[in-house]
Amino acid sequence: MSQNANDNAPSSKALEEKLAQIDGRLDGLEHSLRQLMTTTRVMAETQAKGIAQIERSMQQLLIPLHISLSKLKSTTQLVSRNVYRGPREVIRVIFLVHNVETWNALDEIYRLMLEHERFEPVVVTLKRDFLNAQRFGQEEINYNGLMQLGIKPIRFNSNDPVEELELLKLMNPDIIFRQAPWDISIQPEFRYNEINFAKVCMVPYGFGSVAMQDEHYNHHFMRNCWRIYAESPLALDRARDFIFDSNMVVAGTPKFDQIIRAKSEAAWPLPIGPDKIRIIWAPHHSMTADWLNFSTFRSNYKHFLQLARECPHLDIVFKPHPALLEKVVAYGFMTQPDLRSYLEEFLALPNTAMVTNGDYAPLFWGSDILITDGIGFFGEYMVTGKPIIWTENPGHFPFNPIGEMLQEGMYRAGDFEAVVGYLEQLCVEKQDPLKEKREEIIKRLLPRPEGSAQFIVNDLLNEMDKL
Repeated sequence: MSQNANDNAPSSKALEEKLAQIDGRLDGLEHSLRQLMTTTRVMAETQAKGIAQIERSMQQLLIPLHISLSKLKSTTQLVSRNVYRGPREVIRVIFLVHNVETWNALDEIYRLMLEHERFEPVVVTLKRDFLNAQRFGQEEINYNGLMQLGIKPIRFNSNDPVEELELLKLMNPDIIFRQAPWDISIQPEFRYNEINFAKVCMVPYGFGSVAMQDEHYNHHFMRNCWRIYAESPLALDRARDFIFDSNMVVAGTPKFDQIIRAKSEAAWPLPIGPDKIRIIWAPHHSMTADWLNFSTFRSNYKHFLQLARECPHLDIVFKPHPALLEKVVAYGFMTQPDLRSYLEEFLALPNTAMVTNGDYAPLFWGSDILITDGIGFFGEYMVTGKPIIWTENPGHFPFNPIGEMLQEGMYRAGDFEAVVGYLEQLCVEKQDPLKEKREEIIKRLLPRPEGSAQFIVNDLLNEMDKL
């Protein structure tokens, strides 16, 4: 490693000198701009109002240019510091978190890096916007969620994200992890073109199961990532039309590592009774035909209330997708007072609870059954080996091969009567004919014997040492 770095030193030094020259020219241009603005100001003081108008017009042009030059200068200085520094002993990794509910896709990687002498992991919380309405906020949800997990992040919650981007550059990261490929859901200052001064990586937060190759992979972000860690060989095959194989490797899903590790931490938010049947009800947010259309919340939410009321031996924990409750109101399916009234009525029962945080692996192990309409929990809960009842929306988006594989291990319920029938079969009759099929699927979901997170940490270390 050291020999290769030394061999490259002359060309790297030359590039560093060139960057220094560019930096000097930027200083000169900036000085000239200041002189021009001063001259214009003097002219405005001595000339008529028409000249004053010219000054204002010129300032409107010059100020954005000045800001752009400042940003270019700071980026150039950052690149200059990294052009040639030889093998770096400590690799600084920044995790940008805009959605704490999916942090568990990165948690195991972060914790392994904390214990590794070669890594320096840092978590940064961003504002969020699930509706893609460009109204970013609620950073405190991400901050508080991470604090509950014992992680103290750096908070980017000011009204000046441009300055926060400059701070991110000053932190001088080697690697930046972002949680999702969709730039529209991220503040503009933290989209790919703004953060590519470091090596950008991503671990998919979900186990992709629908036939949406274009939506999942045909993004500027995904095409340009330095490293993408695919959840399975099937996912790698689906991405090949859009992403270079060298940028994407099969790692499995670190979420599964966390779920498996949490088996000894099984937890349940309600009193444990000997005859209780513990159910997780996890509805998805995709309630419109133009986007996935997996959610059955609108047709089933009253049924779950009735089931909980009539069957006190059933514990039902409501685990909605992070975006569901916001979208129910935003799309006009329920008013905010109606939603609040429903939740109050549901949660007033002694055998119900609601869980919204991202650390749901212990909840999985504390439960007996998952009832869900999709999509990420299909694979994640499957790892526990426990039964899944899928409340199927007949108009849902088609599955890809991964989804078709998972579907074989789930009990499909086209209506709520079928849900009740499966509960009777599984919990009263103790008949679970899909048990062996789930065990077969689990073996395919875990492609890395050492664990996905450990594989990713090792791979990053190897790849960085080649530079």
